[in-house]
Amino acid sequence: MQRIRHILEYLFVLGLIGIIRFIGKTRINPFAKALSVIIFLFPRHRRMVTENLRASFPELPAKRIEGIAKECYQNFVLSILEFIEMAELKKEEIEGRVEVYGLPNIEKAVSDGKGVIMATVHLGNWEMMGRVLTSKGYKLNVIARRQRNKLVERLIREKRQKAGFGVIYSESAKVDVLEALSSKEIVAILIDQDAGSSGVFVDFFGRPASTTPSPIIFSLRTGAPIIPFYNIRKKDGSLRVMIEEPFLLKRKGAIKSDIALNLGALTKKFEEVIRKNPDQWFWLHNRWATKNSHQQSAISQ
Repeated sequence: MQRIRHILEYLFVLGLIGIIRFIGKTRINPFAKALSVIIFLFPRHRRMVTENLRASFPELPAKRIEGIAKECYQNFVLSILEFIEMAELKKEEIEGRVEVYGLPNIEKAVSDGKGVIMATVHLGNWEMMGRVLTSKGYKLNVIARRQRNKLVERLIREKRQKAGFGVIYSESAKVDVLEALSSKEIVAILIDQDAGSSGVFVDFFGRPASTTPSPIIFSLRTGAPIIPFYNIRKKDGSLRVMIEEPFLLKRKGAIKSDIALNLGALTKKFEEVIRKNPDQWFWLHNRWATKNSHQQSAISQ
């Protein structure tokens, strides 16, 4: 049954690719909106999205929560469709769709010769944000989790590689990230997914969330700067990429507390951006799936 499901998922993705080629790039936005309306009807992920939003924005009325959820779906579907065609875009097409602010921050960091760690979150279209950098000639590596569906995984990997991304899989990241940084390359790390038992718990929207400490650990170990960057989708569907100045690490002596302190500050920085643009973050993910011991005790009581 699993193999049949994987084949059906693969055929669905191939169907989307065919549709995009048929309708053309200019009609992707209305198609994404229509498709998101249909997907929103399915209750499983819709329930997760609305529950995450209610817990994160308890002050908002139910109608506003539903509106944000629908917009979240629309942005996510549009991002998927843009990802499918991303590798085929010419440089001038990318520049016509994406504004970039703060590029000198990367230029300076790269010139220092220690490699660059770019920390980001699932906001706007994170894949297109990376595509902007590769179109400008930067060597960008992205850390990814393997998809359970090997057929879909192969498609995604091929799309990323064609777009100029180096793909580092999470199971070999400890070695491959260090190698990329030693080669003076850029490594992009998403820090807003549940990191399971290996994560560090920091506050995210008022709740402890297991978070990957990777950018902090790699920076402390190699001296590579951490550059926070993110993107916001504008009303016309185009993107605005913001590349900030290096994140300044605070060091108080104890390595574990330093990691938690800096990771919490970096997470808070992105939370502020998400709060201003809640419709563009990936609420479909169970960000707070892993509970820490304090939460588990409270639940058992």
